[in-house]
Amino acid sequence: MQIFCRFCLATAADSGKGETVPTKQLAELLCGQELACPGHPQPRLQFDEPVKCLASTADGHRLAVRRNTTGGEEEGEAFAVTVPARSLRELERLLSARPSEEAISLFCDRGQVVFLWADQVLTSRTLEGTYPSYGQLIPESFARSISVERKPFIAALERIAVLADQHNNVVKLSAEPGNAQLQLSADALDVGSGSEALPARIDGDQIAMAFNVRYLLDGLKAIAD
Repeated sequence: MQIFCRFCLATAADSGKGETVPTKQLAELLCGQELACPGHPQPRLQFDEPVKCLASTADGHRLAVRRNTTGGEEEGEAFAVTVPARSLRELERLLSARPSEEAISLFCDRGQVVFLWADQVLTSRTLEGTYPSYGQLIPESFARSISVERKPFIAALERIAVLADQHNNVVKLSAEPGNAQLQLSADALDVGSGSEALPARIDGDQIAMAFNVRYLLDGLKAIAD
């Protein structure tokens, strides 16, 4: 195993596709992606110029993206790699079990990715194929926006989720600029309905939308205070 790891590391390092990232930064990226999009996601790590580390995860129903602009080395080559979720969960576990101030080096070549830090090496295969061009789906600006306190929003969603339809977990959100409130409502057939209101800052026209409350809660809970 040690010989194999050294061979993978040497082969990947010679390709020139590599990056060095602060260990704490990478652990935060991995943790945030797992919390925001649990289950069976397809995680992707991307290193851009100028120095930017971006992690994205998609599972066919939702997308989580987290960007950090303080890591990596300026001379590193921009590249992206899609890694099995199981491999990144193992990497996160190792980083959490043995915190280190040393940076973690990542090398990628020939369908293999190697993570090297302290006295540990983790190798994994990469996933082939075209990753969704999610950047084209996210608008650069919005005509309407709603600002609300995160923790009260989470608490209200958890209460209203009890009455959300068990088949699709739908919760409805609506807002009118005039009353400065975000209205939450849910209906369950043969059980009843419920609603709550939260103070909010609303910019733009009236809006009404519906979400899977479980997906919404997963994303909100992954956001750091």
